[in-house]
Amino acid sequence: MEMNGEPQILAHPETGWEALNDPHVLQASPSQVWDALRDPTVLVRTIPGCDELAKVGDHTYSARVRAGVASITGTYDGRVQLGDQDPPNSYTLRATGSGGPGTIDAAATVSLTDEADGTRVDYDAEAVIVGSPAAVAPHAGEEG
Repeated sequence: MEMNGEPQILAHPETGWEALNDPHVLQASPSQVWDALRDPTVLVRTIPGCDELAKVGDHTYSARVRAGVASITGTYDGRVQLGDQDPPNSYTLRATGSGGPGTIDAAATVSLTDEADGTRVDYDAEAVIVGSPAAVAPHAGEEG
């Protein structure tokens, strides 16, 4: 769902679950968009909060992502893997990582559709961010 040109993020602060749906139409053919979305210098800009992305194998990247829900916010180091590839129509992206605040596990389906004015790119993504009580409330239990 898009509101005022911005992606809408649905978050549940108690469960750490987020969903993101952010469609775009790009002025390029599906094969051009397909190639671009597999290039780490482009892919890094399409993953919300991703600061670094480096190829470490076929369809596998190391990543550093800033993400969070409510008070479980921080930097996560992990892996991004592309799978279920159907060139130039769709693929899945799976990201896992850990950091001081906890862990993150995200999955997205990326679909490309040829349209008269370019290629429509649809993302259907969700993430689960889990943090320890110490990360959420680092001073809990301390006497003041």
